[in-house]
Amino acid sequence: ALRLAEATVSRARQTIGKADTFSETVAEQVARSVGLRIKGINATTRDEIAALIAQGFDDGLSPAEVADRIEGATTFNEARAELIARTESALVYNESALRSYQEFDIGQVQAIDGDDDAECASRNGQIYSIEEAMSITDHPNGTLDWAPVV
Repeated sequence: ALRLAEATVSRARQTIGKADTFSETVAEQVARSVGLRIKGINATTRDEIAALIAQGFDDGLSPAEVADRIEGATTFNEARAELIARTESALVYNESALRSYQEFDIGQVQAIDGDDDAECASRNGQIYSIEEAMSITDHPNGTLDWAPVV
């Protein structure tokens, strides 16, 4: 996550055309955010496992059969791992970009997003303050990107 944050700061610096003195600050802020999101992933995983256990026992399964369901659950498969990695990379990228723009005294950003769903389509092209943009979290596998308004 830190390497991605540093690369994003560098990209923002090139986009804005100024030198930075804040790379470490942005990386530290992003690291804290990643830690908080990991707790959220753990909570989601824990909830999915609890639901599998409850459903297994409601279905009259033995502990071994419930264990088989847990092992085969999407919670632990390759697709889930890829979803988390892709989503987390996008979130780190966006947070790093926004924090970098903020450090360069950019006040507004434009949402660049797809139109595959209503949420993305309604956001695409909209202008937000940096503070507003920081409060917007894209959905898993989202395509949200932020462009500085200069």
